[in-house]
Amino acid sequence: MNLIENVCGRNPQNPPAGNSTSCTWPVRRTSQIVRLTPHMHLLGTGMKIVLDPGTPKARTLLDVTDYNFDYQRSYNLASPVEIGPSDSLQVTCTYDPKLRQELPQLRNLPPRFVTWGDGSSDEMCLAIVQSVA
Repeated sequence: MNLIENVCGRNPQNPPAGNSTSCTWPVRRTSQIVRLTPHMHLLGTGMKIVLDPGTPKARTLLDVTDYNFDYQRSYNLASPVEIGPSDSLQVTCTYDPKLRQELPQLRNLPPRFVTWGDGSSDEMCLAIVQSVA
């Protein structure tokens, strides 16, 4: 957990508040992205993955606006996307805190600040990037 917060430039003891979170990861090796899989938990509603954000060559690789924990899936790219060490990938996850009161799995839990965790009552923001060298 702390590794991800550190890579994202955040203090694990003081995580950011809000309905969305982003992190930009450097690409370590040359390969081709062929499939992307968003993974969040019960409050997740959307995930966007952008190659080289904030640059003239920025490209949205995935934009899931109707994420559903009970129907998680992978997305095959129409054609492989070349990436290399000069690139970066930004992952942005969006959540709906109101779902906490609507979902049977969460509605009886006491109110709390939701952070990263392995349990479904916690949250995650993982983009599984499948690539070939």
